[in-house]
Amino acid sequence: MATTSAAVDDSTHVQPTHDDPDRRGLTPGEHLVDGGYTSALIVLAARAQGIDLIGPLPPASDRRTREAKGFALTDFAIDWDAKSATCPRGEKSRYWGTTHVDGQPRTVVIFPEYGCRNCRVRPACTSGFTRRLTLHPREEHELLQRQRAEQNTDAWKQRYAKRAGVEGTICRATRRRTIRVNTPSGGSMLKV
Repeated sequence: MATTSAAVDDSTHVQPTHDDPDRRGLTPGEHLVDGGYTSALIVLAARAQGIDLIGPLPPASDRRTREAKGFALTDFAIDWDAKSATCPRGEKSRYWGTTHVDGQPRTVVIFPEYGCRNCRVRPACTSGFTRRLTLHPREEHELLQRQRAEQNTDAWKQRYAKRAGVEGTICRATRRRTIRVNTPSGGSMLKV
């Protein structure tokens, strides 16, 4: 249990939460969390400790995925070894390079303007002259694709449903006065 300012991102507490029981030899095999505690990096770090972190990953942030219209990132074939991507119409990328987004490494893939400009389905793919993809590093990208697809299955939803029981228990407990204690700063926290 940790108490922090509301301005602190929840995801920053996953690793310390895993480290404490790990030091005592009590590493859980599975940890159910809500969406505020998931990212590819967090899931990979948990796996490195032998913990299966189960929680909904945020959807892909590209505009086509958000709008559920046209070609999304998942519609492109990525060949990491050849450093190339192929669009749903078969056009090969012309550029593969690296950049940083919010301090994190990313791969940028750009398709040839001549191919995009003359493409019959261009409006379903891009509003610009050419389509660009921004990819997480390979291990993160592959994990995101796999887990996003998996979390749409009934098996994953059934497994994650246990989290609803946890949330219900916490909600019920916090509605009772006996579980909360006041802190010196005037806030309150749950008793453990």
